[in-house]
Amino acid sequence: MKIVHVLESLQMGGMERLVADLAETQKVRGHDVCVYTISTSGPLEDRLKKAGVPVFNCHKKRGFDAGCIRTLKKKFAEKRFEIVHTHNGLANVYAAVAAKLSGIKKVINTRHGSVDPRQKSLWLWKVSFLFTNRIVFVCKKAKDEFDGLKMARRKKGLVIYNGINVRDWTEIPVDGRDSIVRDFKLAPETKIIGVICRLDLLKDIDTLITAFEIVQRDNPNIVLFIVGDGSQKSRLQEMVKTLRLTEKVVFPGERKDVKPFLAAMDIFVLPSLAEGISIALLEAMAFKRPIITTNVGGTPELITDEAQGRLISAKDPQTLATCIKEYLANPSLAAMLGENAHQRVVSHFTTERMADD
Repeated sequence: MKIVHVLESLQMGGMERLVADLAETQKVRGHDVCVYTISTSGPLEDRLKKAGVPVFNCHKKRGFDAGCIRTLKKKFAEKRFEIVHTHNGLANVYAAVAAKLSGIKKVINTRHGSVDPRQKSLWLWKVSFLFTNRIVFVCKKAKDEFDGLKMARRKKGLVIYNGINVRDWTEIPVDGRDSIVRDFKLAPETKIIGVICRLDLLKDIDTLITAFEIVQRDNPNIVLFIVGDGSQKSRLQEMVKTLRLTEKVVFPGERKDVKPFLAAMDIFVLPSLAEGISIALLEAMAFKRPIITTNVGGTPELITDEAQGRLISAKDPQTLATCIKEYLANPSLAAMLGENAHQRVVSHFTTERMADD
């Protein structure tokens, strides 16, 4: 089957990595798969090309770019794709219309998170859904919210949970922790609290930093790793400086290979204000990391509190600090919940299962 995935870019975000995983899995299964980007490429382009998945960039201009639709229409007609699979709203606005104009009968859009009803572009998305056969949601919560907006016929929607390539995330690097301890000149006994994410407002890293400041008062041998990049990085670094935590909070930046950092983390925290099914969270669970995260979006469909980790309310640094202290004081509990989290991912959240669905 000839399939093209269309998304905004190939940066190192969770959605982009998931699309790359899915395209590679489909390629291995014998499908003819391409990936097209609307705006820009990114680090994942090289990975896809090495896997034999062609990549094409439209280089959309600022604002609405009708030329992007014409470009996609031409490429779709040349390649004669059977399925156009778009990811999130912007890609669907351009690719669904282009697919209709080029005669492609099957268009699938995956919504990788919740829809903000305040967005001015919602009417464009609504129009694009007229040319979309199926709308996939990564969790039930997102589908319920979308149905409430009445943007498309309810029967078009279905839920397919995100998955990861478990084979890539079950073998913890033997020297992962040692390399991080060595590279960042940490004492061997240091406990590492960490997060890997895009540094934007929705991830609410402020709450994590505030909670860490509380915990470190009584636990001097801990550090916080905030791995990633984004619009809030400079502001968060200033916050750390103001709290006099510069020696204890590390910003390694965006990394192509996050496995050594996950291997080094004693506790993984994701304090988001909104989520679909977080890829970073799935990866941390596969690595058996003790998890603390927020009870938002699709996360409760992934983790049950005190079964595979701790689920807490968003924007609650005091409770977050208490949970971190609980894990530090009870390593056996942390290890048990980490093992439970691993089993949950292996049984329900794999790329193979996602591709089958």
